[in-house]
Amino acid sequence: MGEAVDAARVDARADLALLSHVLYYVPRVRWAATVARILEWVAPGGLLLVLLQDPGNACMRMVHHFTGHRFDLRELAGELAALPAGLVAGSGLDVVPACYRSRDLEETVMVAGFHLSVPGGPPVAREAVEAYVRRHFGDGEGGYAFRHDQHVLRVERGR
Repeated sequence: MGEAVDAARVDARADLALLSHVLYYVPRVRWAATVARILEWVAPGGLLLVLLQDPGNACMRMVHHFTGHRFDLRELAGELAALPAGLVAGSGLDVVPACYRSRDLEETVMVAGFHLSVPGGPPVAREAVEAYVRRHFGDGEGGYAFRHDQHVLRVERGR
């Protein structure tokens, strides 16, 4: 069974660590502390990559519409300066373009439903998801498409 980040003991030091789509499951008030803890596992001069979806993309607008939740790494980037001196040597935010496409309504509704399964989010009726998909994700050619660009926060560990 996995341990909470705060309780995990990691003896190795990584040159590169990846925290991919994990922060959805961490209370927002714990993001900076979680990143600081993981940075302790990164070797001096190493890199931590933190990924979440761009909060302005079509997929995350749907998540906000149904759940009220919003996840934004730009806010975290601003908090990194308050971490203990020397832990963070620098950071930057990149965007990796991504788009989901399908000609199958059932598949698109299933994928959209998966994205709505954020912790603390209310259950969303399949019919409501289908109506949203039809209204917002139709591509005008009989298929469906929605952007889900990724934000990548690069955090360099201090030496």
